Amino acid sequence: MRCSEFRHHYSSFRDGLIADADLLRRLEFHLAECQLCARHHQSVTWGVDLLKDSAGIEPSPDFGHRLRGRLQTLAP
Repeated sequence: MRCSEFRHHYSSFRDGLIADADLLRRLEFHLAECQLCARHHQSVTWGVDLLKDSAGIEPSPDFGHRLRGRLQTLAP
């Protein structure tokens, strides 16, 4: 498997949506053998974990008012 094919299927692989056992085996093998794709997988996993662990973003109390004002200036 080439890296381009791995990346094509990566999102489904990462989300556990690959139903084809042969494709899954090939993706896992490629991940184990390719440092570049392993690094990509590690970076994505780190980012996803970081977002999951974050407390979330709370908008400021006046956000809605400021947003409406900004949108009005953009409307024709």
